[in-house]
Formats: sequence, structure tokens, C-alpha cells
Amino acid sequence: MRPRLLALGLALSVGSALALDAPVLQIDYTPAGGILTLSWDAIAGAEGYQVFGMHDPYGSGSLLATLGPEATSMTVAGVNSFFYVVALGQDLPEPAPVPTGHLPEDVTSVFSNSFPNLAGTDFNPWWGQMTLVTTVSLSGNDALQYANFNYQGTQLASPQDLSLMEFMHVDVYTADETSVNVYPISISTGERPFNMALTANSWNSFDIDLDHFRDLGMTMGDIHQLKFDGGTNGTIYLDNIYFWKNPTAAGTDATLSDLTVDGATVAGFLPSTFSYNVVLPYGTTIVPAVVGTPTDALNGATALTTPAGALPGTSSVLVTAADMSTQLVYNVNFSLELLTPSTGPDAPTVSADSVFSIYSDVYVDLAGTNFSPYWGQPSPVVVTVDLPVGGENVLRYQNLSYQGTNLGSTDGGVGHDVSAYGYLHMDVWSANASSIDVYMISLSSGERVVNVPVVLEEWNSVNIPLSQYTSQGLLLEDIHQFKIVYPAGGGVVYFDNWYFAGVADVVVTPVPETPAPAPGFSSTNVISLFSDDIYDPQHPVDTWSAVWDQANLSEIQIAGNDTKLYENLVFAGIEFTSNPVDASAMTHFHLDFWTPDDVSLPAVFRIKLVDFGANGVFGGGDDTEHELTFDANSTPALASQGWVSFDIDLDDFAGMINRGHIAQLIISGSPDTIYIDNVLFHN
Repeated sequence: MRPRLLALGLALSVGSALALDAPVLQIDYTPAGGILTLSWDAIAGAEGYQVFGMHDPYGSGSLLATLGPEATSMTVAGVNSFFYVVALGQDLPEPAPVPTGHLPEDVTSVFSNSFPNLAGTDFNPWWGQMTLVTTVSLSGNDALQYANFNYQGTQLASPQDLSLMEFMHVDVYTADETSVNVYPISISTGERPFNMALTANSWNSFDIDLDHFRDLGMTMGDIHQLKFDGGTNGTIYLDNIYFWKNPTAAGTDATLSDLTVDGATVAGFLPSTFSYNVVLPYGTTIVPAVVGTPTDALNGATALTTPAGALPGTSSVLVTAADMSTQLVYNVNFSLELLTPSTGPDAPTVSADSVFSIYSDVYVDLAGTNFSPYWGQPSPVVVTVDLPVGGENVLRYQNLSYQGTNLGSTDGGVGHDVSAYGYLHMDVWSANASSIDVYMISLSSGERVVNVPVVLEEWNSVNIPLSQYTSQGLLLEDIHQFKIVYPAGGGVVYFDNWYFAGVADVVVTPVPETPAPAPGFSSTNVISLFSDDIYDPQHPVDTWSAVWDQANLSEIQIAGNDTKLYENLVFAGIEFTSNPVDASAMTHFHLDFWTPDDVSLPAVFRIKLVDFGANGVFGGGDDTEHELTFDANSTPALASQGWVSFDIDLDDFAGMINRGHIAQLIISGSPDTIYIDNVLFHN
């Protein structure tokens, strides 16, 4: 049965009378809780209804109930939750064609019933999409269903070396989409599209020559994600997503049929996967025995193991084909389980009447805090609350990439005023995260971050002055969330004694006293987006702050010079889509930048240019883009309280292959307050 989205809403009465193909009802996020009722009007032709709950207003949720066609309401419960209802109808397709002609050793499969699939793949990572992902059974054959499809990502458990593969196969079925773009995504070279034109109401089979992506400058040696986009909120079905190659010529097979560690086949082994990660018990000193079995051993192929010199380390298996020249290398990367703390931190001694405590055995904590909300983490973070360590209770984050905390509310959901306090205290212990990013999040001013270095394998007593947040523009009167980030991923971090204490300092945010220096470029060689009156006429810009960005824009003057001020900057979209810039004759992009914020590492500032291609449409299949990152050690280097001139060779935007239809400039980064001027192209 094919579900159609009926309604999306907070835990309250929906009361809609929508058709089976109704669009999403957009809503604003508002904390909600308690026992409430969803209701809807019966949909003609519906064979039943499914009710889903979710933590964010977009993306897929968890199935709460499947109801009969007579149902028109359901009682739900949730804190900070959203719910939606779909109507079921009898229009699922027949199964996709069964793949033929491929040997398993010639295939790396992401999703198929016909081949072993890569283990640990996340088919619904949170990338801000509106798509609803479901695995459905088509007469016993599993397929992926993308309902309300705009775009959808897939996260592989580890990067895949697909350099030996020749084609990517995808089967697509739809009744209401005309084309879909598919992107393999490389860690080193980014993403490139292939447009798949679709015939409605039948399976469309594609075998995409991987040279298409290579010719666009993409390597296939480190593919870690896939993406489908171009949807118009219809429904598509996907099956048999795999990469394949033609059979290996006789005598040139250098693959393995088995790879063992101490006699057991390594988890997730595939002949076409060349790197494996194995975690050994803490304290292991003897390197395990790694043995490879050549697929073509009967004809003389051999495998030679070079053990790791120490632990952690990598054992490699060199496979030589029967022709004595064709070779492949398989790697087994050994790491050790992490040491764990044997004692808790020292007990805090700050007077209880001067503390606002979030988590501690010593103080009375804020009630109702959720330490494990789901915020779309790329892989699950395991949060353990009140883990006993040395007679104390602590928080533990395992597999940390990022994790949020929703503070309990006793004040009507308006956040907590911590402006009277001087610092945020936390005790931190980790065996592998040498630094973490600690975000405080305000309802009105967004999030700000402070990086906290961590001495490994000991408790770190950390006091973060709140002035480090307010100097970035954070308001302390309505703090409602924390976020902890370990950018490398896979962190195991223990926390205790989260509280606010101390007395607030008064901070004055610096402002530029002089305008940006005037560029010295000849006006005949400039296409200016913004440069006061230096270069006229200015190229038309649709918006300096798109509706989809996260930034507050002001137009100010510095000594009579017009300047753009961005505050609370997460990312800002500057669009000139109705008048794209033809920079084919230009050689450089220029922008002047000033910030009052601390720019020491890990602070970064990013500049992205996007060319929509000749069709002038975003997602039209010929888009190209590239983003550059600058920090305190780059050229030019970020500086605080001084103008920095970025004069960037357009060749540095290597991924933006086209320059004739540049339609977007996107700026982002951790300096949250920035001034910009003299935004232009020149030669």
C-alpha cells in the first residue's frame, strides 16, 4: 500500500479534510507535551491510516499505530514532538526486475535482495529533508519508498573504495516524478550528479558508467554517501542500488574470497571491500593473525600478510593474481577499546545557593531535562544517564558526533535566564576526544560555541566564562538547550557536575571604527555585487539574506560607508538567481571581512559559490559548486577586529566547473558576527 501524507502537526487537533495526495502542512516548531489528540476527516478511498511521531518538523518518524479505515482520531503523548498521519491506498508497484549477469564478487551492493549489502548503512540520515523514508515489501521483495520526496541522503557505515567498479545500477519507479538526480559523494572530491529521466508507472533501470562522474572530476576511491534529489513532493521507489564491474579476465583476479582475523571471517567482508576496522579489548598487545584466501588460488593467485608492527596498527594482505603482476591490497585496521574512568571527579565546593545545576549528585538539578533528544545525529549516540563510576553517577556519551540536551522547563517554555552567572562548569573525561565543542542555545539568538580542550584519561574541571558566548552575540536570558560536538565522530565522553555559577561580567562588543579599504581594481574589469558607490552600476542581487538561511542581516554605515552586518550567523544565502553572474572573463572573487569574535582554531569562515548551469535552475543536473574554508592559519588568515581582504583566484573553486551562471554566494562559519564589504568579481 502506498502511503500519502495526510497532515503534519503538533500534538493537537489536526481536523483537516485533505485528499489522498495532500501536501505537507508546514508549522513552526513549538515545545509541546502532555496527552493530546490528533484528529482528521475520513479520506475517500483510504484503506487505513498510519500515525507517526517525530522529534523534528521534517523527516521520517517512528510508526506509532496502523489504524483501520474507520479511524478518524488517536490520542498521542510527547514532549517536543511532532506527529503526522498518512492514508493508505492500494497502488504499490510490482517488484523491480531481478538483477542478472553479475557475480557477487563483481558487485558492491548498497540495497538489493540479490546481493550481500554493505553493513551498517543508514538509509535515513537527517539532512533537513522533507522526504519520508520507508522500507516496503513488494510481493516479498524489499524496496525503499521515498514519499513527499524532495531529496534524500544515504550514509554508508564507512568509506568505500569503488575505484575498480565500472557502473552504478539503480532501479526507480514513480507515478508522479519526471526525473531524479543521483549523486555518489566522495569525501575528498564531493558530489557530482547524474540525471535519470523517468517513465511513469514502470520500473526504470539505469546502469550509469562511473566515468561520467570521473569526467566531472570525482574520485571513486572514498565514497561515503549517496544522494537523490530533484523531487517535487511525489513518491518514488528505489531498488537494486549497487556498483558493479565486468568479470575479471582470466589470470588477473587479485581479490580474496575470505579474510580472517584469528580464524574468524572479518565482519562485513566483501571481495570488493579493501579496508576493515577491528576493535580489540583494551590492553591487547599481541597482533592478531590475519589470513587472506585468494579467490583464484587454484590457478596460482597468492596472498602475503604483513602484520601490524604494534597496536593500534594495520595488517595488510597483498594479493597477487595468477599473472604475477595484477595486485590488490586489503587492510585490517586494529584499534583498542578505550580505557574507562575508575573514579568520579572531585566533588564541587561551590555554595548550593549560588548554583543553577543541570546535572550533579551534589546539587538539586533542574527538573525535566532530556539528556538524549534525537536531533538527527548521523549515527546513534548512546547516552547513559546516572552511570555509576567510583561511587558517583555520571553521564556517558558513546559514539559521539553531536548530542543535544533539552533543558527542563518550569517557566512556561521561555528558556532559562542565566545572565546573572559568570561561568558554566562541567567535569569532562575521555580517552579519545582531545577537545569538544560546547554549544549553548538561546531561543532568541540561536547557538554559540566554545571549544574545550580535554586532557585524555583524566577528569578535567572546566569553567567556561559566559562572556565567551556573549561576545559572540548569545543572549543569556532564554537558554533552553546545550549541544556537545566531537567533529571527528566516535567519541566516548563522560560528564559530571554541569552547573552555572559565579558572577556575570560586563562585556562590550567591539565594532569597526574605519570602513573596509577601497579596492584598487579598474572599474572596467569588475562585476560588483556590493561596493558602496565605488563601482556603479552594481550587479542586481535578489537577496542578501535568503528565507532559508540562518542569519540576521543589517544595513549599516561605517564612517559614511555602506556595509553589511550579519549577526547570529550560521549560514547566509546571497542570491542573484534572476540575474546570474557571467564570470567567464573574471579571474578572482573579492570580499572584505571584519569580525569582533575570537578567530582562534577551531573557528572557520567559509565561502561557497554556486553555478546553476545553462538551464538556470537549481538541481537541474548541471549545477556545480565549491566551498573554501579559512581559519587562523589559512592564506589569508582570519583576524579579529581588523579588516581581512579575501581576493581568491576563481580556479581555487575547483568544483565549480562552470562560471557562466553563478547564482548564489553562501557564507558560513563560527565567527557569528561579521561585517562584509566590496563583494565583487574582477580580472
